[in-house]
Amino acid sequence: MTATEKLSVYFEPLSDPRSDRNQKHPFMSIITISLLGAISGITSYSGLGKYALAYEEELKKITPLPNGAPSHDTFQRLFEALDIETFHLCFVMFTQHLKRVSS
Repeated sequence: MTATEKLSVYFEPLSDPRSDRNQKHPFMSIITISLLGAISGITSYSGLGKYALAYEEELKKITPLPNGAPSHDTFQRLFEALDIETFHLCFVMFTQHLKRVSS
């Protein structure tokens, strides 16, 4: 099971807000990279784009990237369209699981 598949359990309630024609990158791959980037201290969309490009080969081992690394514009468009309340709830579920596992 890939990291993305494991994360999708917690982020299942989160809907992909993109239209069918704007799905060059898998939704959960973008979420996975975003979470890894945030853990690494990335605080901007441009930072996420640079992070994804710099670690593209490593990221391909844990999440599907059929069209290469997402750009900063991809991260920005997705997060501006996301239901942030649902994202927050999913993120809380994920971090609560991490807390239980580490205890």
